[in-house]
Amino acid sequence: MKKRLVFVLLLLTLALTLSAATGCEKNLPLTIVIKGQGVVHQLFTAKASSAYGKDSVVTLSAQPAPMWQFSHWEGAITGSANPKEITLTEPTAITAVFTPAELPPLPEVPSIAWCYGSTGDNFMPSSALIANYNPTLLDDPMVTPACYDVLVIDELFNLQFPVTDFAGKVIVTLDSGVDDFLDQMLGMTGDDESYEVYWDYDSVRMLSWSYPVIGEEIGAYSDAQVYHSLDEVEGFTRFPTVLEASSTRYADDIIVYSVTRGGRTWIWLHIGPHFGNYDDAELAKNRSSAIIDYVLELLAGGNPVFPPIPAP
Repeated sequence: MKKRLVFVLLLLTLALTLSAATGCEKNLPLTIVIKGQGVVHQLFTAKASSAYGKDSVVTLSAQPAPMWQFSHWEGAITGSANPKEITLTEPTAITAVFTPAELPPLPEVPSIAWCYGSTGDNFMPSSALIANYNPTLLDDPMVTPACYDVLVIDELFNLQFPVTDFAGKVIVTLDSGVDDFLDQMLGMTGDDESYEVYWDYDSVRMLSWSYPVIGEEIGAYSDAQVYHSLDEVEGFTRFPTVLEASSTRYADDIIVYSVTRGGRTWIWLHIGPHFGNYDDAELAKNRSSAIIDYVLELLAGGNPVFPPIPAP
């Protein structure tokens, strides 16, 4: 009996020694501190924990509150990559820094230059948007609109005027208008055209909203999607807590960015899908115009209600 007890004690001692030698601690605290407004999700196996074993690999995902943006990490990890993966080898403290979304203020009724092609089927503003803002309809692709707060580039092919000369605060692209806009903003020409890199026309019909509402509605085939890789471009800052909807997990159809080029900064609203079936032009026109109206009211300091998602 004594020999068996001694043998068991030896085994326990050996196990404890090996555990200490290999560093298999069972309780490594992970402390997350928040600066600003937002939350950090910890992705590890089935659920998050405040304490992990040694060499646990944890993915941290920072989610800003409405009208805030994630800035960077401090402490055990640094940089602005989000999500961020970390391997725990010791008690760890990490700070997630969120900053307010810096949106430029607009007047209550901003002036709008709506640029469209003079031939073919044009995607025009709705009667409600015309009543609210009385946009000026311009079909000259050669002249940069002057003295306007908002520029809408709508179905204007072969845009010739330099978008970077626009002195207003907001640029809206509707579907085909994103082509020339991104080419100019990214300085891409020829074989490097932006649509080869940052967007495509292979949409799916279902549009998934992540902010300011969660829900789905019918989009349309053959509409532009802007790839998430645009987030990595210098001068482009996404505001996912202002407006964001996707057709795929890799690309967004409706987004708000801050874009800085040549010493100027604009808010860029892109609305990719015309909503519903192309045969229902009135629905598509009303829905896109309602989203433009929502963003303009938001920038003017209002507290607008996002237009309800139409039934499929």
